[in-house]
Amino acid sequence: VTRHRYFRIFALEYGKIFHQRTMQCLALNDEIGIEERPTDVKVSLAALDVLLPTMTSDTRLMIGALLLRAERERKHHLLWSRSDTDEQGLQTEVINGKCVLSLDFDKGKGEVVLVRVVAPHLIEVTDSDGKILTEIGAWTGERIQVDVKLPGKKQLGGENPETTVQRVLAEKLATLSEYVELTAMRLDVSDNTTSKRTSYPTKYLRTIHTARLREQIELVVASWEPGSSPGSMLRQPGSSGAKRNSRFSGRMSQMPSQTLEAVGVTVSGSAAVGGGPVAAQATLINVLQDLYAVADQKGDVSLYAWLDPKMCSELRSGVHDQALGYYFENAKLDQSVLRLARHRFEQAVAVSRMRWEAV
Repeated sequence: VTRHRYFRIFALEYGKIFHQRTMQCLALNDEIGIEERPTDVKVSLAALDVLLPTMTSDTRLMIGALLLRAERERKHHLLWSRSDTDEQGLQTEVINGKCVLSLDFDKGKGEVVLVRVVAPHLIEVTDSDGKILTEIGAWTGERIQVDVKLPGKKQLGGENPETTVQRVLAEKLATLSEYVELTAMRLDVSDNTTSKRTSYPTKYLRTIHTARLREQIELVVASWEPGSSPGSMLRQPGSSGAKRNSRFSGRMSQMPSQTLEAVGVTVSGSAAVGGGPVAAQATLINVLQDLYAVADQKGDVSLYAWLDPKMCSELRSGVHDQALGYYFENAKLDQSVLRLARHRFEQAVAVSRMRWEAV
């Protein structure tokens, strides 16, 4: 170890983090429900890929630089290689802390390959009815950008899972943080997939922190500028509405029938609001009747809904993203809603700061 500088740096930090994780698991077993106590054979949430994102930025950069250099050397022996643009993009992500690099065995190729490891921490907040707080999309200033997911953030270098989840509550869900009680956490590891950003295989290590509302809270109800509510492209009557519906129906004709049914739209020559069965005879239109505006630390406002677990999972899978995009195409949030959501965030931060100073 003393003769190999890079290995020494990695081994020392890995040993330190592994020990911290072991001690944390002993406490977390009693506090938030990790069932498996650490043993001399296995420690929960202590696999190498799980610990890599928690290492310091310098160590992550060192690992990334070494693996990228090895990848460049390997490329010289291949007839096919990735573009320089892909490699530069991956290098930029590593430098910016958006991912960490590791090695994994590809069963299809029968060899060890370079993989991106992305470690988001998500919060699954459940209310008294068992419904899950789900982010539907974000307001860009001009439109609703649909992206259905659980609220969360990527783990930064040097952060442990507990620090990351507290940062999510403080920066993204401050409005609810005083009413949320963490109950357990689980790790959801995806198989290596090709990311939209790069051709390199990507492994997602999603740590899902389950939580419950200690008491009910009134969130800011989303309201819309006149004539721009969700689905208004489908509903507007009269000549102007018919014109919009005609334009819209041409685009909808390219959508799968099950997707059209999911948003409650029936197409028979022209677009019209109808009914289509999805889970429990519900439609997305009915499911998304109650939307709430929540601001984050940057002042950005996202739309949230309370969904039952089955619908939450279905929407998060992305199968209805296109339909949701059409549904929100003409929707514009009222400015008063944006101001109120940001004010609620500032209030929550002020209350939290006062309580912290009091302690």
